[in-house]
Amino acid sequence: MPLINKNTPAISAPTAASGGDKRRQRTLAKQQQISETIAGVAMTILENAQESVSAIEELKSSMEQIATAAEENSGASEEALSNVNSISSNIVKMNSSIDTVISSTLAAGDNIMASVGKIDDSVSRMDMAVSVAQASSTKSEELKVSSQNIGDAVGFIAKIADQTNLLALNAAIEASRAKEHGKGFAVVADETRALAGASEKNAEFISELVNKIQGSIDNIIKSIGSTTTIIADNGKKGNALSLKMEELTKIAVYSVEAARSVNTYTKKLGNFVEKINDGSKDIAKASVEIAQSVEKTLNGIEVQSDALAQTEDDIKELSSLAEELKYSTDSMKSAEDIALSADTISGSMENIQVALEDVTSALNQIESSSHATNKSALNNKQLIETGIEAAKDIDKLIEIARRNFDLLKVSFNIVKNSVSQIRDSFTDSISKGDGAASELYVIVKETKNVDKTVGNISKSIVQLNMLAISGSIEAARAGDFGKGFAVVSADIRNLAKDSESNTEKINDIVESMNSEIDTVKTDWNNLLSSQSNEQKNINNLIKDITKIIDMLVDLLDRYTGLKIINDQNIEGMNQVMIGINEIQKAIELSARNAMESRKASELIIETVSHISSGVEELAVMADELQQG
Repeated sequence: MPLINKNTPAISAPTAASGGDKRRQRTLAKQQQISETIAGVAMTILENAQESVSAIEELKSSMEQIATAAEENSGASEEALSNVNSISSNIVKMNSSIDTVISSTLAAGDNIMASVGKIDDSVSRMDMAVSVAQASSTKSEELKVSSQNIGDAVGFIAKIADQTNLLALNAAIEASRAKEHGKGFAVVADETRALAGASEKNAEFISELVNKIQGSIDNIIKSIGSTTTIIADNGKKGNALSLKMEELTKIAVYSVEAARSVNTYTKKLGNFVEKINDGSKDIAKASVEIAQSVEKTLNGIEVQSDALAQTEDDIKELSSLAEELKYSTDSMKSAEDIALSADTISGSMENIQVALEDVTSALNQIESSSHATNKSALNNKQLIETGIEAAKDIDKLIEIARRNFDLLKVSFNIVKNSVSQIRDSFTDSISKGDGAASELYVIVKETKNVDKTVGNISKSIVQLNMLAISGSIEAARAGDFGKGFAVVSADIRNLAKDSESNTEKINDIVESMNSEIDTVKTDWNNLLSSQSNEQKNINNLIKDITKIIDMLVDLLDRYTGLKIINDQNIEGMNQVMIGINEIQKAIELSARNAMESRKASELIIETVSHISSGVEELAVMADELQQG
């Protein structure tokens, strides 16, 4: 804006006059001319000052908007930093929980492997038990054959007893015919008949014992068969469980790898969050710098406003001085007052210029901090996007692990039920085995009775032999009357030998049976003992499986906790992303307002420059007045 008003009148040439009046007139004319010039300059300065005031108001408005944006930026930064700190805290919790999950999963895997080993050992022992039971069954079949052989031998003895009885009857008839010569033989015949009857009764008794023994053997074979079936069935179930457990072991191993993958991704997420945290701190720091710069700018604006207000007052004062100058009789004093007013205005301009330098510096800082904030915000957005993807991958891994552990839990409950069924079947197996053991004791008892009864028969045979000898002696005494006696005695002796042969056979069979019974009894008692121990082992296995199930339930709970924390992390990062978007909007607003502020500041600089030029012109005119 020009400093000299076009309407300012030109200085006219002095009129032709003489003396003091003319000089006075010239001085007044010059004063009027300078007064009007000063008034024009003052008006120009005032217009520039008013334009500066308008620019300052615009600058103030822009800075207030920047201040509002900075406050929003600061709030968003603090909230983002708070969310990041929460995520960091969650990461620490996740790392600790994952370490526990990995160790627990490894422990569960070890327990599963140990359980597989126990099942395999149990199956191996069941296979051995089946072999023992089958061997016992074979021996029992052999015992049955032996008992049948005893029955056959006893049958022969019974027939021999019948024949002996008939011979005794014939001997009695012959003795009756021989009359006096047959008396001795009659005695032999009676005793022979008595011994034959005793042998027949003993044979019948042995037959009854054999029937009992065979009944017990049948029961034993049946019990052993049932026990063998149960044990074999348990072995098959055990093999199936072993295969199932091996599959579950693979799932457990895979679950360990999944847990380690979760750990790896969580550490990566932790690194991202650490960088996001650093970026958030940079944003918060830049927000503080922007707020400080805004405060500094507003202080500078306050100084400028005060200086311009003072300038307006000084210009009004200057206008009054210019008006007074038209008619002043003391131009020297007027010149001094005008010079003083110009100095005051000049001082105000210097204050404004100093404040403008501060404002310019603050605007530079705002732009620099805004640029740094935007850069950090963009970097954080990329990190958050990557972090969210990592957290989503963690979510997928957690879901896989949860499905695996849920499958393991369900499967091990099924395994537990199957093992419990095996355990319960051992109760039935042992019960049937006890029945077989009881029958074995019955056989032992009855074979002793057989042995004792055979002993009685043997005694009768000895007596028959003695009687046969007595009969032969009596036959010899009777001469021709004793020929029949001699034949009968020989037949009795032959029958006695046949009976003796069969009793020896029975004794051999009984002895063999006793040996086999001892073997079966020992093997069977050992089998029952092993089955009882196996039942205890199965009970311990059930406890182990229950422990595994408890561990799996705990792992499921931990993975559920991990998912909750991870979902919180995803939500937290989304919130941080929202905060960063708000920060970027605030930064964009600050950048636009900073640009407007810079324009306003440049306008103020321009108007202050015009004002300063006007002040210099005032100083020149004040010098002219002082020089007269």
